[in-house]
Amino acid sequence: MQLDARTSPKGAAPLAVLLAGLAEPERRAEASRELAAALGARQLFLLVRDAGQEELVPAPGMDRAPEPLVQLACRASREGEGLNAPGGAVALSSGEDAVLVAVGGEPQRLEEVRQLLPALAVALRAEQRERRVLAELVAAERKKEQFLATLAHELRNPLAPLATALHLIRLRRENPDALEGALEVATRQSHRLARLVDDLVDVSRLTRGKVELRKATIELGQVLSRSVEAVRAQLEARQHRLRLSLPEGPLWVSADPVRLEQVFVNLLDNAVKYTEPGGRIWVSAERVEGRSAVRVRDSGMGIPAELLPHLFDLFTQADRPPDRAPGGLGIGLTLVRSLVELHGGSVQAESAGLGQGAAFTVWLPCLPEKEAPSEPTPGTPPLTPVGRRVLVVDDNEDAAETLAELLQSWGHATRVAFDGTSAVRLVEHFRPEVVFLDIGLPGMSGYEVAVRIRQGEGAHHPRLVALTGYGQDADRRRSKEAGFDLHLVKPVDIETLERTLGE
Repeated sequence: MQLDARTSPKGAAPLAVLLAGLAEPERRAEASRELAAALGARQLFLLVRDAGQEELVPAPGMDRAPEPLVQLACRASREGEGLNAPGGAVALSSGEDAVLVAVGGEPQRLEEVRQLLPALAVALRAEQRERRVLAELVAAERKKEQFLATLAHELRNPLAPLATALHLIRLRRENPDALEGALEVATRQSHRLARLVDDLVDVSRLTRGKVELRKATIELGQVLSRSVEAVRAQLEARQHRLRLSLPEGPLWVSADPVRLEQVFVNLLDNAVKYTEPGGRIWVSAERVEGRSAVRVRDSGMGIPAELLPHLFDLFTQADRPPDRAPGGLGIGLTLVRSLVELHGGSVQAESAGLGQGAAFTVWLPCLPEKEAPSEPTPGTPPLTPVGRRVLVVDDNEDAAETLAELLQSWGHATRVAFDGTSAVRLVEHFRPEVVFLDIGLPGMSGYEVAVRIRQGEGAHHPRLVALTGYGQDADRRRSKEAGFDLHLVKPVDIETLERTLGE
């Protein structure tokens, strides 16, 4: 802090030096006493206003002023000059966000201090900024640690039953009829893991503005019906009763059907998780003044009033005891809001408090009736794959061999390679029609393998399918540039594999 030294009584520090001490938190208390003595004041109070705040508060390390003095300081701050009060109190202000209140003191010296206040205010504002930044960093670190702990918990949750199911399959392999339950568990939990990873990727892409919608004219009731079916197993497991109320006529919207279903599945999933077993869930849709309103309401745990304003913030969750925590990463509602806003809509949450249930309303613009299609467009029938020659390339040997085994069970001839060099050699000798190729291979990457295959001599050009954990837009662009025909992100569902081989 730069302050010009002023004359002071012999043997005393200049007022500028004493005032500068108030700008240093570790010296503030001592500097306050020395400055009070130099001014001849009985007491000294330093009040500051934080950015965006109306109230003046004591500077860190300073005593709190009595309320009458605080009111005096507020007036001085608004009027930008010194004010006197009964009892000899003087509030010194230069119109900045710092007011020095002295009880008693020499008028001439008080005026000298008032002229130095602007520099002190600048130093105090810098201190406040540093404190805010530090507090934000501490909060961010705490939130990151909480997120990592929650992520570990959410990953272990499906892994535990998945490992148990695999053990049961091993024990019961002599009795195929007894395998069905364990297989259903393994399938369900692997889907849960895939959805967890997909949500993490989606929220990252949304926060960076990297999600593009593939809009079509769709009927909202059909999307809601599919969303309800997607959570049917969870509903039955927790014995919830769900009522779906749709209008008599269709509600046509221009939307990405996959993303819109993701919105409603997230809301329904929350309703299922945060409602005690045997609860009620209501889903309704209606047209209101040119907009569609979809409401998902439950009889569940409710939402604390203090959490409602932050409910859609990333990683936000209510504090609950471990035995009452339904789980989740705190990203689902962030996804909901971001996706709804991308569609030109909005979402709001309501709750009367803990134990009173919650309701979420999604507002989307409706299409005018004249823009709605007169009849549904028939879907393309699925293609039936015929026997093909397929090369599977993946440095994860388990992944490569199990996929090859699955493809063999469908009647395809397969070969596997665990590195890029072997893959290029097998393409020359095995001459596959389709190559499922991982990107992150040791030595020669999948991109390099694709380029080598495309540059190979002869007329043999297999269909190259990137089968990888890399799913960002930049990864898809790079795979296309390398010569891939299709980019699939692990894990790939069975229907997609069948369709890929059938094309």
